[in-house]
Amino acid sequence: MHNHRMVALICVVISMGLVSCYQSPNATHHQPGVYKGKTDPLLEKERTPKQQETLRTRLRMASKDR
Repeated sequence: MHNHRMVALICVVISMGLVSCYQSPNATHHQPGVYKGKTDPLLEKERTPKQQETLRTRLRMASKDR
């Protein structure tokens, strides 16, 4: 009886290990600095002068304490 439980436990652990290694064929492979998604709503917003100024202000504020 004890051996059956041990075998079952080993089978469960091996199954979980195999499932965790699975990679979906639909996975998006990312490259640094290159957006690979379908759409990026922030990309258009980033181009507006108001958003550019907001980002510059945040950068200046974050850089002050360094």
